[in-house]
Amino acid sequence: VLDRTLYGPDVIRGGQQQNSVPDSATLTVLTRIIPELPPKELIARLEQLVADVNATDETMQLALHVSAYDDAVVTPKDSQLIQLIQRLVPDYLPEPLAAPAIAVSLGTDASQFIKANPNLELAVIGPGNATAHKADEYVERQAYLDMVGLYEAIAKQYLQ
Repeated sequence: VLDRTLYGPDVIRGGQQQNSVPDSATLTVLTRIIPELPPKELIARLEQLVADVNATDETMQLALHVSAYDDAVVTPKDSQLIQLIQRLVPDYLPEPLAAPAIAVSLGTDASQFIKANPNLELAVIGPGNATAHKADEYVERQAYLDMVGLYEAIAKQYLQ
């Protein structure tokens, strides 16, 4: 669905000064899981990669530490929830194509809800603009209020 797993080398630490080799270094990576590469398979591949690299040089002491992982969350485009959202969006959001049913690789609480109820239909939808994840991130007040109205309409119709 998403073509490939995405990762970001988010935090790199190592060394005390520029004229000496660090005694250790760490790389912290957040990986966005896709349905085609489940986390257990990705972890197995990474463990093999670490073992292969360590085997090439006896001074290598790489280690993999996985702090947490979740499976990808997928709701079919033709699900009742997605169809309802797409039907209601034009009444609440002025933008054209305001709620396309697309696959995205991002972090949400959706995986926790799926753990509690594997049959749950989920959609990630909210107000926003091009400022997401930036220092000056914001959302217009009216966009927020419009989204609240959409949430209410979705809940009333979906849960009736």
